[in-house]
Amino acid sequence: MFYILTIADRGLVSQAEAFRTRKAAEEGLVNYLRENECYDGSGSMRAIRRWLREHDERLSVEIVEQAEDFGAEAHMAALRRIYDILYLDINKDGDFYNEEKAWDADTTAAIAEVVRPFFPKPPA
Repeated sequence: MFYILTIADRGLVSQAEAFRTRKAAEEGLVNYLRENECYDGSGSMRAIRRWLREHDERLSVEIVEQAEDFGAEAHMAALRRIYDILYLDINKDGDFYNEEKAWDADTTAAIAEVVRPFFPKPPA
């Protein structure tokens, strides 16, 4: 289990970081605000939420819990699957890698299925 802190400024992500605990993610948020936004309030989430409400026209913040911690092997397997989706082709002699393979909407859908487990579900 880990937590992802994402801070966007005018819709552009300016900070994205993973933390082992929610408390560490909250501390990361406080540090970011103090270093980049002249925040001089307390480290309590209540004070931070109040301060953010006053600045929400340009700042947005999310701390999202990520249920699964994927290791390097899972990442490499996913990258291999994406590479295969993009380039693996079949002919009468069997599978081969085709640098000229055409991509379509099905390609995008297949890649989305591969990467989905690595990212938290967006809020509804």
